[in-house]
Formats: sequence, C-alpha cells, structure tokens
Amino acid sequence: MPKNFQKSTIVNKIRNLVKTSSTFLRKKDEKHISKEIAIKIQKNAFELSKKPEKKSFTHPCHQIAEQLQVKDDNIIKAATHALINIAIASPKYKEVVKEILITALQDPNKSQDQLNYISDNLKALA
Repeated sequence: MPKNFQKSTIVNKIRNLVKTSSTFLRKKDEKHISKEIAIKIQKNAFELSKKPEKKSFTHPCHQIAEQLQVKDDNIIKAATHALINIAIASPKYKEVVKEILITALQDPNKSQDQLNYISDNLKALA
C-alpha cells in the first residue's frame, strides 16, 4: 500500500507542478472562445432564424439584360454572348432570352454594328 500511495503522490505533485508552471509547459486553450463571443454568436443565430426565408429568385439573365442598355460595344457583345449561353444551357429560359434580345433590337440608341451582332446571335439561337 505505501508504494501505491507514493506513486499517486508523485503524480499529484507533477500535476500541481504543471498547473502552476509557466504557459509553455501547458496546453494552450486555443479551441475555446470567450463568453462574450459565444453570446454574440447565439444572438446572431437567433436573429437569422427569425428572418423569413426569401422565396423570390431573380435569374442571372435578367441581371445581364441590364448590361444591354450600355453604349459600349464590348459590354453589349459580352452580355449577348452570356445570354445566348444561358439559353443554350437551360432551355426553359430560351424564350425569356429571346424576348430580352428582341427588346434590345428595338432600342434606337444602339449602333448598326451592335444591332447586327444581336440579330446574328438571335438567329443562331432560333
């Protein structure tokens, strides 16, 4: 019995030494967060859970259609190319893209080169 008692006292002394020693001997508590940060995270999570889910969705082709109103040739060509790629990739937006390009053809502020580029791509889509 005295041998076991001596072993446990030695272990306890080592534990106490490690607890009272400087920080380089102890394991750092990097995985823990402070109480204030935990409360902030909980508040943010609660506020996000109360927000209603957004059910509306705007397809990117409607956002790209706004770029067709610019006067720059490169932007109009890039927007037309992107719209054509959307129409090819997802057939359910093909009619929407056609309507967007037809309305772009009716814009009187576009140059003849821009109108030709849009109409050529519209013909390739059909």
